[in-house]
Formats: sequence, C-alpha cells, structure tokens
Amino acid sequence: PALAQPDRDAPFEFRFNFSPNELASVSDAQSLLVRLEQDVRRYCGGNGKMSIDERRFVNTCIDTTMKDSIAKFGSSTLAQAYQSRADG
Repeated sequence: PALAQPDRDAPFEFRFNFSPNELASVSDAQSLLVRLEQDVRRYCGGNGKMSIDERRFVNTCIDTTMKDSIAKFGSSTLAQAYQSRADG
C-alpha cells in the first residue's frame, strides 16, 4: 500500500491493480486513467482547507506520481490517452 510519507531510504512505490485488458484500446486506457488518477489523488492527499504551499505540494505530488506511473506501465496506448487528456 502507498504511504503518504514513505521512508526516504526506501524506493518510491505506488501500487495500482489493473488488468492488461484495460490497455487494449484508447477508450479502455482512458477509463483506467480515471481510476489511476483517483487513486493518485487519494495517495497525495489534500483537502479544501490547504495553504497555497500545501496545494502546490499536493499538485506536484499528483503530477509526478501520474507521470511516473504512466511511464512504468510501458503502454503506448495509456501514454496516448494521458497525452490526449493533457492536451485537453
């Protein structure tokens, strides 16, 4: 399980369960992406009553964790879905 404050000596680890079938098409990958982002947002924390610095930290955590997670999938379909979403 992911921990909000992992041990600094331990490698970063964000666990996410998925089926390879979820990478079969862009529409399936988009659904997986929604689920992944929800889990990442829970992992990074945050709430409505945060300072600007806290919000910036949470947003950086979300950005970094999403990019690192997408890269670890090694799926061009998921990368395409992520890029399409980022492009608007």
